[in-house]
Amino acid sequence: MIELKEENLIAKGNQRATYFHPEDKNKLIKIDYKKSKKFNQTKEDIKWYKLLKKKDFKDYSHLPKYYGVVETSLGKGQVLELVRDYDGTISKTLRYYLEKDGIPYYQKEFKKFRSFFLDNLILFNEGMRGKNILVRKKNDIEVEFILIDGLGDDNWFKLPNLFKSFLKRKIIRRWDKFYRKHILIYNKNI
Repeated sequence: MIELKEENLIAKGNQRATYFHPEDKNKLIKIDYKKSKKFNQTKEDIKWYKLLKKKDFKDYSHLPKYYGVVETSLGKGQVLELVRDYDGTISKTLRYYLEKDGIPYYQKEFKKFRSFFLDNLILFNEGMRGKNILVRKKNDIEVEFILIDGLGDDNWFKLPNLFKSFLKRKIIRRWDKFYRKHILIYNKNI
């Protein structure tokens, strides 16, 4: 069992708390602290990561690596990669960089990020926003976006997700809504 303490806490969201892994500086642990009757993001994450493993998925350029579930002093937790920049610092949120730089600087990466989900048929939920995406600096010039929360589908009716054409359309609709609602607000030219 892994002992988690208050000093290990990174952040708290609506349902989950994220902690530094006390035994590995390159990993974190996500714990449910508030149960939702409607949707459990942890269960959805685990389902999608298992699906990716089953598909022998290798391209984690836009998702943190998943290391499984562990028992902690606060209950079961997901172990994931702690996203860091090339210099070892913990990556900052997309929201931080959009407030600082605006949208144009990241247009190329937005296209890559969208293509990643469409090409791999990976669904993100309607909770995806700038605070749930990290910008990993690969060097002084290149960056990549990493979705750290919001993987999967938060709708109860999931049957259409079994069909590629429906799934692609759903990804496009969600992307368009995400971009309109959470990204265009940072356009300094409007």
